[in-house]
Amino acid sequence: MIRHVCPAVRDALWIGVLALAASAVSAASAVEPLWSIGTPDGLTMEFAPGARENLTFTVGQSVASRDFAGNQSGSIGWDGKVSEKPYTIAFDLSEAPQGRYELVLDLIFSSGSPRQLKVRVNDKLGIFPIRPVSKHSSWGDQGNEMLLAKQHLAVPIDGAWLKAKGNQINLIPLGIGGLAYDAITLCKTSRAPDVLPRLEPTIFFRRNGGKLVEVCDVIAPFEERFDRGSATVRLGKQTFSKSFTNALYDFGLWVEPVAITASAIAGQAAIELTLDARKSQATCDARPAKQWKVFVCPKVHNDVGYTDLQPHVNELDNRNSDQVLDLLHQYPFYKFNFETAWLVDNFLDCRTGPSRKEFLGNLRKGRAAMNAFYLNLMTGICSGEELYRAMYFTHRLHREQGGNFDFACLTDAPSHS
Repeated sequence: MIRHVCPAVRDALWIGVLALAASAVSAASAVEPLWSIGTPDGLTMEFAPGARENLTFTVGQSVASRDFAGNQSGSIGWDGKVSEKPYTIAFDLSEAPQGRYELVLDLIFSSGSPRQLKVRVNDKLGIFPIRPVSKHSSWGDQGNEMLLAKQHLAVPIDGAWLKAKGNQINLIPLGIGGLAYDAITLCKTSRAPDVLPRLEPTIFFRRNGGKLVEVCDVIAPFEERFDRGSATVRLGKQTFSKSFTNALYDFGLWVEPVAITASAIAGQAAIELTLDARKSQATCDARPAKQWKVFVCPKVHNDVGYTDLQPHVNELDNRNSDQVLDLLHQYPFYKFNFETAWLVDNFLDCRTGPSRKEFLGNLRKGRAAMNAFYLNLMTGICSGEELYRAMYFTHRLHREQGGNFDFACLTDAPSHS
């Protein structure tokens, strides 16, 4: 018996069929995790605290909360000394490797990040750029990290590089700074790796031969070691080329900066990449990055009694203010910001008439600026009345001497409360 189906029901059935088909395709192309360390939840709580000079984590035996430090330092220390700090993951596969795999790294950055990540898969050495993007805080303490960022990095691995038993992966951040681990996962995947080059403008501009040029990155994926390479970028009628050499790496994402005339970066960019005898071509949209104007605001942190006896710190602060006056006299473009109004009060109280007159003259000209707050306050116990009174001194100088009254800041631990 044939029954009539109304159009609305028929459309709903077709939508359901298409949704099931899309789910099947998605499931077929989805990655298949073989092992993971941590959970990609935006936190590092599953890992051991701190950072280590090196470590070895054995999948199936080691415990992340004890054996894998959640933080890893870059290869260049703040003292300039160079020392790689490798983290090693040892693992076996349940069957002979075949096809393609991905090592998925979810990284978190709370301060300056290293520039690159070196990844060794058994005897194959790879290199990948570290490209942080902004991250929302996942819990309270992350909200205090001004440079909070993240990166989701998928490292393609050819099954021929692996073996059934005794695999090792080494992770080595290169450069100044450090990173934290949110999660590390090895997956089997059917997804083909990117093979085409692309052009990424950066925010860095400079003058070259009287012209403004923008530093753009040619991103070149590769899965085979090469000795010499070249990249050519064509934008309209203009051509920009760069040659480079590689003596270390077998796979990864090669990043080669190319200086391109800023006015030329618009429309379609044609990229030709040559790695030894291998050639590839691609086109991509080229859009110039924003030209930022960066303002540097010099100041010295005010912390009375933390590094020395309080009377000593008072005089050291005044000597710093003496140097500020010298710099303001020598360099007409120079400006200085006093972190607390107390620094100004202390200086005016301890110095003679000529120094006070010179200081107040720079205050009126806007070359010496001061915080509206008298000191860095403990915000957790600060009442409204205390907040008002903390601005009395700055406002009095503003009213009587023409000083600024246009910014207020809290610096260091007091404001964490």
